[in-house]
Amino acid sequence: MPTAVVIAPGRGSYRKESLHSLQHESRSLDIADQVRSERNRVTIREIDAKPKFSSRFHISGENASLLTAAGGFSDFERISESYDIVAVCGNSMGHYTALGLSGALSIYDTCHLIDQMGAYQERNQIGGQLIYPIVGDDWTIDNSRIEKVMNVVASVPDLYISIYLGGNIVLGGTKESLEQAQKKLPPLQIGTTSFPLILPLHSAFHTTLLENTSRKAIWDLQHLTIQQPNIPLLDGMGKIWKPRMTDLDLLWKYTLTHQVTQTYHFTNMIRCALRNFAPDVLICLGPGNSIGSAVAQVCIQEKWWGLSNKSDFTQMQKENPRILSFSRPEQLDLILHPSS
Repeated sequence: MPTAVVIAPGRGSYRKESLHSLQHESRSLDIADQVRSERNRVTIREIDAKPKFSSRFHISGENASLLTAAGGFSDFERISESYDIVAVCGNSMGHYTALGLSGALSIYDTCHLIDQMGAYQERNQIGGQLIYPIVGDDWTIDNSRIEKVMNVVASVPDLYISIYLGGNIVLGGTKESLEQAQKKLPPLQIGTTSFPLILPLHSAFHTTLLENTSRKAIWDLQHLTIQQPNIPLLDGMGKIWKPRMTDLDLLWKYTLTHQVTQTYHFTNMIRCALRNFAPDVLICLGPGNSIGSAVAQVCIQEKWWGLSNKSDFTQMQKENPRILSFSRPEQLDLILHPSS
């Protein structure tokens, strides 16, 4: 049985093409709908069933958070018997999803956690985030771009490194600080996308601007029950929380404090997964495919599987795909029916 590290996406990965993808039978979707109903909120399946995609509705934190996680949970149900899953992790909000995947929280409690964290953002966006590439066209690190980003962060008040995301850096800060960063960072055009790019309807997560949110969560979520994970869990520092060996108080403290208010190092997390577990494949859960390129860029940085650049990665994916995404139709059969 092949080994796999499973990676959950962050909030906002549910896009227009994800509509109507969550209408099937799924225990996780049932639980997510139950939690939303208990909280007198429109259910996940009802959100997914809308005839048209609305950025304001589908990407807003109070809906997008559990919508994203429920899609990931549903995907995970389909692979749990096909692979030896050696570790789980996630990007940003995906850490909460990974808590449920690992068994450190029940799916029910995980849905409560995620829905509450999303609810804090309802009509209450705190600052924002923007993303900026730090790799060239070949997906190798461009140190001059990193230097420029760091100089901007050092020179603009209330601007922080939010996420180290493979070939990108996500900045978080106040609206004013992001406007200054947009002016100071050299404009880049990659395909049809212009950078620096403001992420719509995102608060400045993983910065000190969210300290009040962290305090609220500690109080509001104290009834949830953290437990020993069944599968190793990697967090946004690259730390491994192991079955039967996890300090549950520390894991819960990290989840509601450091994870909310300090830089999320997705790059270190994937690096740790590769070095410590050496999986046969990396599986990116849906919805969407927002983290596939970031995962590949970390593998290139690590020279993993002999990868040195984007061309190497593209060739590997043609011959022997090792980074698999539920949102790529051509890879779905490989995920569900792996060769032994």
